[in-house]
Amino acid sequence: MNLGIIDLFPNRSFQPNLEITRLELAKAASRILEILEMNENKTFSGTNSPVAIPDISSQNVFYPMISKTLSTGVLTLDADGRFHPSRSVSGAEVLSLVNRLKEITEGS
Repeated sequence: MNLGIIDLFPNRSFQPNLEITRLELAKAASRILEILEMNENKTFSGTNSPVAIPDISSQNVFYPMISKTLSTGVLTLDADGRFHPSRSVSGAEVLSLVNRLKEITEGS
């Protein structure tokens, strides 16, 4: 939380037992990418490439964060080609994200 990777709830609590949505995961992953870029003074491949996301307008306040995670391959669109920001994520999806972050940081 001190690094700004995850947000507290409006009542300033942390509720670890609640399910995480794809939007929350994209926000956290985008922030991790930003921290890594600042610390390593580089840009990861695809970070600045805009991505067409059928269910997220480019005017959406969260579009840059979601686009960053998609363009780097940290997250992917669902099988129907949509992002589904309010869908809960599985443990397997989080593990895949962690593995992808590891791959891009070790490979650069």
